[in-house]
Amino acid sequence: MMNLTIHRGLGGALLALSLLNPALAEDNFLEPAQAFKPSVSITEGRTAQLSFAIAPGYYLYRERTEISGLEGTRLDASSVQLPEGLTKFDPNFGKDMVVWKQQATLRFTVAPGQADARYAVRYQGCAEQGLCYPLKPVS
Repeated sequence: MMNLTIHRGLGGALLALSLLNPALAEDNFLEPAQAFKPSVSITEGRTAQLSFAIAPGYYLYRERTEISGLEGTRLDASSVQLPEGLTKFDPNFGKDMVVWKQQATLRFTVAPGQADARYAVRYQGCAEQGLCYPLKPVS
């Protein structure tokens, strides 16, 4: 789970991230912040880009990744662009799921007139060795 804050000012954009880490079941697995390293940038005009560098042996679920506005921030859901991925049968869900490995970049439009836009990002990922991190809502 990640809180994403976009601050716009005279000098450009400052992006701040905070990542809340769930407890791990096993010591030999990476912390979520290491398995799924996020980075944020403003690309063109009002377009924001959230990228995940995904560690070898780990993957994120496409359909378990969501972004929403916080504290009055508007987000046009149709502006959110999720990348394609790989289809893999997942025994945890009992169906084929689209997953991202190595890298995933989401793009979305920052609403006009929002100097301090705040967004919530929820995602769920797993280790190939069987540990899946829980999907939790932003508090």
